[in-house]
Amino acid sequence: MQRPCRWTFDKHGLKILDMKCGIPDITVRPEGVGAFQAVSEATRSEHMTDAVSVGALWNSLPELAEVPLDGITAHPVIDFLASKYALCRDSDDCSAKSSAKSDEFLCATVWVNEEPPPLQDRKTWTQGFIARYRGLEGAELWGSDEETFEEVCPGRFGVELCWPAPSTGMQEADTVEFFDVRAPVYRFNDHRYLRPAFQLAKSPPSPLMSWWLLLYSFSMLARYEPRKWTDALDIDKSPAAAALEYAMDAALEVLPHLVLEGLRQTPIPVSKPLAF
Repeated sequence: MQRPCRWTFDKHGLKILDMKCGIPDITVRPEGVGAFQAVSEATRSEHMTDAVSVGALWNSLPELAEVPLDGITAHPVIDFLASKYALCRDSDDCSAKSSAKSDEFLCATVWVNEEPPPLQDRKTWTQGFIARYRGLEGAELWGSDEETFEEVCPGRFGVELCWPAPSTGMQEADTVEFFDVRAPVYRFNDHRYLRPAFQLAKSPPSPLMSWWLLLYSFSMLARYEPRKWTDALDIDKSPAAAALEYAMDAALEVLPHLVLEGLRQTPIPVSKPLAF
């Protein structure tokens, strides 16, 4: 008998645990070996072992995180602006090149869509925030609690973070490589995001595989709970309808790009179209 090749599978490799709850609380988990595991391996996505909710998947995707879906409580993906060059806290640090330990830092600003914490709570907030995003491992505030938080508009603020440079005299290519591990460029040139972890101490699945999990969950809901799904899509009655329609329209635009990147095994960033 001919042995099946690695691309021969007869199951999804996923299972929905409960479809009776609200859509954001529906959970999906890996089960056995199937299409999901094969494509995850082929595209070098982080493997997932635990269940994850639709709400967590939704909030992990840059296209959807700012589109409200009632009932989501999961931490969202975060805008991440990385500096291209190492910086020093003062000129004396930069001149001390003979130091065995680098006094240079690699800096980035994260943009958070909520009200900034009160000054007295910022240290605690920062510790919790860093713990939620694996890409922030080893980060610290660039300055004081007062200096590094900047409110840009109601409901949005930035935080300046830094990491000790692994070596002195890092060039732009070295800095880009450093941040590619923590917050990879996603779809558009210089657009980086921090994605929240689904499991402790593990990076989330790639955006392609996160979309796979989300759309699989929707397809199972449509197949096995058709009344619930059609009610959710009723634009005249359902508060979730517009967001769900937006998500499916976004998938048509996003997934060809992500599939191409998966096939070529390399990011293919493009210029972001202007929005008016």
